[in-house]
Amino acid sequence: MTIFREMYGSYHLIKSGTLQMVYRHRSLPDVALVFTDIMQGYDQTLALELPGKGKVANEISVFWHAKFNKWGRALGLKTAFLGTDEASRQKRMIRPADASAKHILARITAPDLVGRTSIATNLAMAPYKFVIYGYLCGELYRRYKEGSRRFGEVRVPDGLMLNAKLPEPVAMLVTEDEKGNYTKYVLLEEAISKIEKTTYGQRIDIFTTLVMVKNALCTLYKRAHYYAKQRGVIIAEARFGIGASNKSIALVSGSLLTPDSARYWANSDGALGRDLVLHNIQDYLARHTDVTKPDFQLPDCLLAEALQRYQWLCDVLKGAPRASCLD
Repeated sequence: MTIFREMYGSYHLIKSGTLQMVYRHRSLPDVALVFTDIMQGYDQTLALELPGKGKVANEISVFWHAKFNKWGRALGLKTAFLGTDEASRQKRMIRPADASAKHILARITAPDLVGRTSIATNLAMAPYKFVIYGYLCGELYRRYKEGSRRFGEVRVPDGLMLNAKLPEPVAMLVTEDEKGNYTKYVLLEEAISKIEKTTYGQRIDIFTTLVMVKNALCTLYKRAHYYAKQRGVIIAEARFGIGASNKSIALVSGSLLTPDSARYWANSDGALGRDLVLHNIQDYLARHTDVTKPDFQLPDCLLAEALQRYQWLCDVLKGAPRASCLD
């Protein structure tokens, strides 16, 4: 990280996302991932600006990267995460090369970058993300209602209700558009031919690698689910990006099991299906019809509560007693 600290101004923007900005160094193989203060929530379409959220998201992601790298050794899978960015302590600011990024980074000064930036190996990304379901929700529930029962190697029994726990995790693949919206869900076998034509596909044995990754992700999901459930939190569904370096395959760094990339519920009666962080905002939006107006704003108290819940989740995952956190 010393070289990065000395060459901070040599990074340039290569991807402008709502949740993250990705920067590439002109001569080094790593990338810098800067978490923004925009929070969409899992399966949400309304982007919310929560000052400080990017730091908490990075903290949650860094926590899970450490867990996954430890758990994944025996599975032959690791993450692309290399470390956090100490270079942001310098009194300068990343300058976006893309004008579309300026509205997100406009308020970010150098001190604000501390804690919200991670360094990762630059990867050739697969054109799909894995979605692992532990519960009958989202797209999986829609297909289940239409009559589907077999998803790859997993058969989901008849008679299950929405948000019911599945006998085994179900893995699907999903594509996304340039804005990060998910456009098409497919099973593993349907995706092989498309992946073969990509840079990622040219680096791997497609079928063998993807089956290995799918099995490893299902195992890692089960471990993460068990870990979180012991702390009063359920991970119902999670998305994982995968990519290949010149040496190995890896999980994409950043947004690993944050509330923007995983569906979190509280592990309590009546809480299944309710977003742990955003459920009060969702209830508010359901009662108001003016959300599309240009001047629409959410009450500050709701935004503050969402950020508080985000921090509560981070604290609980890292071992804080539940009684000392948000009820």
